[in-house]
Amino acid sequence: MYNLATNLERNATFLGHNTALIFQDKTISYRQLNAMVNQVANQLIKLGIKPDEKVAISCPNTPAFVVGYYAIQKNRSNNRSIERHAERTGGRLPFG
Repeated sequence: MYNLATNLERNATFLGHNTALIFQDKTISYRQLNAMVNQVANQLIKLGIKPDEKVAISCPNTPAFVVGYYAIQKNRSNNRSIERHAERTGGRLPFG
């Protein structure tokens, strides 16, 4: 299934160092954004959220909204690649 998360994966692969988001004085590359999204998507899986389950997101217009939105998309269509990412990284968050 193709969705925006699929596009993010492709951009992270081919345009990884390019800027995906600018918020205040911080820039986030596609690779960084994808890593953050994978972390949150993996947490959704650990919480027992299944693909096609309804998930609501409520937060201000910040990078956290973008990360949450993409994580929900990934959990719905691509949870196997999220699990592989978690195995490779040990579930580490790229931000503190």
